[in-house]
Amino acid sequence: HGIGTDASMAQHVSKVQQRKYVTLDDSTRRMAPSPLGLALAHGFALVDFDLLLPSVRARIENECSNIAKGLVHKDIVIRRTLRIFERKMANFARRIEHIPLMLAVAYSKERNSTSVAGGAAEEALALWDQAQRQQCAVTFEQLLQDKVRVELGASGADDDGDGETVVPNVAEKTEAVARVQQALEQLGFGPAEAPAGEAEAPKSKKGAKGGKGGGGGGCGGGGPPSPPPG
Repeated sequence: HGIGTDASMAQHVSKVQQRKYVTLDDSTRRMAPSPLGLALAHGFALVDFDLLLPSVRARIENECSNIAKGLVHKDIVIRRTLRIFERKMANFARRIEHIPLMLAVAYSKERNSTSVAGGAAEEALALWDQAQRQQCAVTFEQLLQDKVRVELGASGADDDGDGETVVPNVAEKTEAVARVQQALEQLGFGPAEAPAGEAEAPKSKKGAKGGKGGGGGGCGGGGPPSPPPG
């Protein structure tokens, strides 16, 4: 897809290892997706499947080639590209609850604890299966055929309109967020709120004597560890 150069290709492989998206079998030199890698791939598939495909980057590479050939002006490509990713960011923010949901499912599967009872958790497992089917349906031959045809704005969701892109406030506790928290509990990750009786972090260092007020950033004991941030 014309992404990167011969010198940078190896960096793509090393980065996915460093970020723990894959594990490497030293004897066969084959890589397999880690729970974190699967969770992110499945989450992205549910939020914006386009982001999983090399065609997104290939569109930009094709446009850079068109600039070099004098077929399009650089400013037009920059404006169009920024517009596309503004819309993708807004869409991602609107559906971001899928990311922690897929992380929870991935780490539940790793602990062999996906035999759960509860509507929210069952919905999460169904979404996992849906995302997996979407990705398995993509073939290498299809990607190669699309390689030379992709253009910026080719997707209907990314057309170059003039309307303002509004990014939602993802900090709000929406119904979707509440449903995710319910699924996390049903999958065995405990409530989102701090444990009862846990002391609040001090607002200032004043009065933090005798060992009080320290260690605010540590994790509490007890339940299963939370998955690492994506």
